[in-house]
Order: sequence, then structure tokens, then C-alpha cells
Amino acid sequence: MRAAVTSLVIERAVASEARFGGGLAQAGARVGAVQAELRTLFNPALSYEAYLGGMLLPVALHLFCVIAAVSALGREFRDRTVEAWLASAGGSLTSAVAGKLAPVSLVFIVFALALVSTFAGWRGWTPAGSLALWIVAIAVLVIDSIAVAVMLVGLSRNLRLALSLTGIYVATGLAFSGFSFPRAAMSPVAQWWGGLLPFTHYLPVQQGQWLGGASAGAWAQGMVPLLLFIAVPLLVGLPLLSRAVRQPQSWGGR
Repeated sequence: MRAAVTSLVIERAVASEARFGGGLAQAGARVGAVQAELRTLFNPALSYEAYLGGMLLPVALHLFCVIAAVSALGREFRDRTVEAWLASAGGSLTSAVAGKLAPVSLVFIVFALALVSTFAGWRGWTPAGSLALWIVAIAVLVIDSIAVAVMLVGLSRNLRLALSLTGIYVATGLAFSGFSFPRAAMSPVAQWWGGLLPFTHYLPVQQGQWLGGASAGAWAQGMVPLLLFIAVPLLVGLPLLSRAVRQPQSWGGR
């Protein structure tokens, strides 16, 4: 409709200008204006499904993965089964945590692969960048979720409180990631909080491969903070869990 109206207006302007001599060709040259040629660089199909779904589903995956991992760990303290849990791992807390959370990690990595397969396979779209790099990034996001869960349970030692902290820390990821409001326009406090959230750092990595066609170098640079979100929460959470398992009086909190 816009093109039709613009064409009609130009035709009328040329016909009016032709009265001053030179014919239609010269009249068209006189009234011609510089026109912008618009090309969509990312998401050229202008699909809201590809754009919104590609952002909303990974943050939902991240949130539910943290909830599942927090629930798996927190139930041991809630039900006072910590001793039996550690005994099943030969008394090693690291082995006990790994054994408890390995099934959660596996299930959500499968979910992550299903998400990628849906967008880049079943729905028929093609990633602008590397499919393999996108898969690695979303798998690391799942492991980030597991590490964050260890930290939250270690900090709280209480299932209900850990789940509440999950809502505060993880569920705000979408709002502060720059998806709905540019991070550059946020207040310094909001930018600081967004920088503490794994999803803030995951989103540009994913969108670079899904819609932007980013280079492998840009992907590697974006993966650095995601890898830190594995190391730092574990370095915080495991010592706290180690202290918690030695304090039976703190178990049983609902």
C-alpha cells in the first residue's frame, strides 16, 4: 500500500512538473528525490516467532533448569537425608553433588538440543552463523544453571528460600538482558545487576549465531563470561555446601 501510494504521488508530481517543459523524462529527473533502500540484516523474514521465541524459550530453559537442580539438592536438606546421600557417594561431597545433578544436566541438555532442532530444523529456518557454536553455547548455559543452583542452595541451606532466590536471581534475567529495554539506557544499578546474570551474557552469544552471523572470534569472546558463571558459583557454592553438610542442626528447614 505504501509503495502504491508513493508511486501515485510521484506520477502526479511528474505530470505537474512536465507543464514547465522538457517532457516527462526531464520532469521525472527534476522531481526525483534520493530514496532509501532498506534491507533487513537480521531476521529478514521479519518473523516474530523466530525473534521472540529465540529469546523467550532459552530463558525459560535456564529458569526451569535452576529450579530442577535447586529442588534436587534442597530436598536432601529439607528431608534430613544428607547423611545417606553422602554415604551413597562414599562420603565425597563433590561426587554426591555430581551424581545428584548429572541427570538434571542431561535432561536439560536434551531439552536444549530439542529447542535448537525446533528452530533450526523442524521450523525450517537456517542459523545465520554456526549451528555447532550455538549448541555449545546453550549447553554451557545449562551447566551455568547447575552451578548457580549449587550456589543458591549453599547460600540458603533451605529449599523454600533457595527457590525464592531463584525467582529473584534467575527470573529477572530477561528483563535485564537488554531484550525488552536497551542495556545502554539502563541506570548504572540496573546495568550492574544485569551483568551478574548468566542470561545477559548468553543472549548476545546466541543471537550472534542465530540471527547475526557473528564470527567464531566474537563467539569465543562472548563465551568467556559464560564459562566464569560455571567456575565462580561452584567456587562459592561447594565450600558453603561442605559447611552445611557438617551442621545437622541446620537441616530440615521447610
